[in-house]
Amino acid sequence: MIVRRVIQPSVLLIAAAGIGLISLGFALLVPDDRRTTVAWLGYAVFLAVFLANFSNILVVRLRSESFDQQIPRLGILWTVDLWFTVLALGGLWAGISLAMPFRVHLMYQLTLLFGLLVVIGLAGFASQQAGLVAVAEQSVSSDLDELRRAVKECESAVTRAGIGLTDESLLLSRISEDVRYLSPCDQPEAVALDSEAASLLRQVSATLSAGDVAGDPNHAAQGALARCHTLLQTRKQQRQV
Repeated sequence: MIVRRVIQPSVLLIAAAGIGLISLGFALLVPDDRRTTVAWLGYAVFLAVFLANFSNILVVRLRSESFDQQIPRLGILWTVDLWFTVLALGGLWAGISLAMPFRVHLMYQLTLLFGLLVVIGLAGFASQQAGLVAVAEQSVSSDLDELRRAVKECESAVTRAGIGLTDESLLLSRISEDVRYLSPCDQPEAVALDSEAASLLRQVSATLSAGDVAGDPNHAAQGALARCHTLLQTRKQQRQV
């Protein structure tokens, strides 16, 4: 479940103070007789730039995802925020300097704002995709971690049983060496092999813990370990794509 963090009152106060300061500056620095439509548009542009920059500062604080999942969003938003600030303020200054008609001013700023909203949507999608990839990688890694835990449990069971240098312990030593050098792989065949090998090792652990440790070559534990070793030889051929 995704939980959004609540915006703290101090954050709202800072935002309100920034808006108030811009509004006060407009009221004090722009006389009544010069408050044209272009002047009001400039006031709106300054507010939009402030809110865009202020919102980007809060992206990390107000998201529940890990920082790794936020990296795509942050990279896109911080880049587009810089360009939006430069183009919005630069376009406003150029339009006033060149005495462009109000409709040209307005169309330019609306186009920039629309572009900003589109990029924000793309940034969210990029972050979502990064989250899905992270979840998939975590799932693949957890399968291999489960196999390694099964090896450790089986080694402990062998030690407790006091088998010594028998066929079972030699096989388990080879299995442990094979598992040590395995790398995560999301291919269905590799996942199935990891799961089956872990299951076999747990069966061996249960057998040894129950005291069924006879040295018969046809013993169930030895057969399961041999099967597990064969599976891992196949698994070593699987590579991450």
